[in-house]
Amino acid sequence: MATATQTAERAAKIDVLKGSTLTTLVVSVPHKPTTKELVALQTTIADKVIRDLTGCSCLSGAIEIIFKDEFATSIRVDLASGKVL
Repeated sequence: MATATQTAERAAKIDVLKGSTLTTLVVSVPHKPTTKELVALQTTIADKVIRDLTGCSCLSGAIEIIFKDEFATSIRVDLASGKVL
């Protein structure tokens, strides 16, 4: 059985960027998502996120979706000094 920590590690993140004419969803998924995880994510995006934003679960051209695969190692940069963390 998965622990709370394991569940959190396999979570997707959806950032919503509302523009004047187009809303963009930036979806970050854990590395190598399974088919089951992608189906669950697709259902949530269509049935909950898009429905909340537009009133229906269809993509009428008003929403752009960008998927990002999160990698195990990311390079972080301190914005004040420019140093790689």
